[in-house]
Amino acid sequence: QWKPMLYTLAFLHTTYRREEIRAVVEYSLRVYQSDFNACVQFVQTHLDDMDLKRGVSWVCVRYMIAEVQYGGRVTDDFDKILLKTYCEEWMGEKIFTGSF
Repeated sequence: QWKPMLYTLAFLHTTYRREEIRAVVEYSLRVYQSDFNACVQFVQTHLDDMDLKRGVSWVCVRYMIAEVQYGGRVTDDFDKILLKTYCEEWMGEKIFTGSF
């Protein structure tokens, strides 16, 4: 489960970083390498500590990424909605399927 989650997290970071570059005039997007590192550390800890019977707590993962790790730097409401949407679409059980 680690590799698909790491890949998805890196994809999210890159995509959101691209949005930041597009919004140079708008200062509501500030994404740093430290944000990515904190997310990777959180996901790794979450996977290490999770109950195998219950699996990944996607609500927790999405909240920590969209609201805490990255969301703390986002000041524009529409950018917050965009970040939450990315997490809703990309952070879920479907990342473990072959069609993702």
